[in-house]
Amino acid sequence: MMLNLLIKVGLAGALGALVGIEREYAKKQHMFGARTFFFIALLGMLSAELSVLDRNLTYFPLISFACILFISYYFYRISSETRTGGLTTLVLFPLVFIIGIFVSYYFYVEAVALSVVITSILYAKKYSVKFTQKLTDAEWSDIIRFAIIIFVLYPITPQTYTLHGLTFNLDMFFNMIYYVSAISFFAFILHRVYPKLPLYVMGFLGGLINSTSVIFFLSEEATRIKKSLYRAYSSAIAASSIRNLLFIFIISLPVFLKVWPYFVAVIAVHLIAQYFNPAREVKIKVLKMNHPFTITKAVELALVFLIISALLDTVISTSTAGYYAVAFVGGVFSTIATIASLLSMNANGTHDLTTTSIAVVCSLLGTITANSLVGLACRNDIMKRAMLVSLFVSALSIGALAIYQFIL
Repeated sequence: MMLNLLIKVGLAGALGALVGIEREYAKKQHMFGARTFFFIALLGMLSAELSVLDRNLTYFPLISFACILFISYYFYRISSETRTGGLTTLVLFPLVFIIGIFVSYYFYVEAVALSVVITSILYAKKYSVKFTQKLTDAEWSDIIRFAIIIFVLYPITPQTYTLHGLTFNLDMFFNMIYYVSAISFFAFILHRVYPKLPLYVMGFLGGLINSTSVIFFLSEEATRIKKSLYRAYSSAIAASSIRNLLFIFIISLPVFLKVWPYFVAVIAVHLIAQYFNPAREVKIKVLKMNHPFTITKAVELALVFLIISALLDTVISTSTAGYYAVAFVGGVFSTIATIASLLSMNANGTHDLTTTSIAVVCSLLGTITANSLVGLACRNDIMKRAMLVSLFVSALSIGALAIYQFIL
C-alpha cells in the first residue's frame, strides 16, 4: 500500500508539474508555475485517497474540487481587475485536480493522456490561445460542468442504484452524457472552424444532437422567413438515424444486424426526398452551436434514459406488449435514450435478441410519430407537406420490413 501511494504521489505530482512547466516557461507565467500545479494534482490524488478511509470523508474530493473552483474564480477576479495573468491558466486548476483524481483511481493511462493533451494544446499557442480567447464564460462553464460530471462524479458513482424496487443504471447514464457531449463537441468545433457551412450541413449537425428540437426550430424559422427549410430538416432526420444506428453498432452488433434495414430505410427516404424538394438558398444561421458540450441536453437525455430503463425493468416482467409500448413512448421523447435502455437490458440477459430488436423498431416508430406531430404544427405549407409525406413513406417502409422480417 505504501509503494502504491508513493507511485501515485510521484505520478500525480509529475503530471501536474508538466503542465506547470509549460505555463512557467513557454507562457512566461510567474505567479502559477510548476510548484502550484504540482500541489493541485497532489491535492486531487490525496483527496480521493482519503475519501475511502472513512465514510465521513466520502465527499472530501467534491469539497476539495469546489475549493479549487472558488480559488480559480477568486484569482480570475483579481487578474481581471489588475489585468495580469490570464483565464487559461486558472481554468487549468480544476483540470489538473482531475488528473490527480485519475491517478488515485488507477486511471494512469487516462491521467497521462490528459496531461499530455493539455500540455500539447497549450504549447501550440498560435492555435490554442486563439481558440480559447473566443470562448465565452458560458462555454467555459459548459466545459467545467462536463469535466465535473465525467471525471469527478463518474469514478465515484456506483454502476446501479435501486430505489423503491426500481433499478437505475447509473453507469449507462454517464455513458449517455459522454456520448451526446462528444457529438456536440465535434459539431461545435466544426461550426467554429467553418462558420459558413451550408444550411443542410448545419441541419445534419443539429440532428446528431437532437432531431426533434432541431425540427421544431426549423419549422418556426420556415414560418418566420416564409421559405421551406426541408433540406435542413431531412438532413437532421438522416443524421439522427445515423447517430442511433452507430450507437447500436457500438453497443450491440447482434441487434445492429437485426435492425439496420429500418434505419437505412429512413435515411434513404429523407435523402432521396431532397431531390424532389429542392430548397432555395437561405442565407441565415438556422442553428447556433453556442456550447461545446451541451451538457444540459445531454443530462436531460440521460435522465430520460434512467426513467425509461427503470420502467422497462418493471414492465418487462408483466407483458411483452407493455414492453413494446414503453419503447414506443420512449422513442417519442428520445430515441437514443430509449435504445440505450433496451440495449442495456439485452446485455443483462433480461430479454432475447428478437424482442429487443422489435422494441428498438418500436422506438424508431415513436420518434417518427413525434416528428410527424411537429410537422403538423409547421405553418409553412410547402415544408409541412414535404415533411409529412417523407415521414409517411418512412413509416410504410418500416411496416413492410417488419412484416417481412418478424411475421413472414
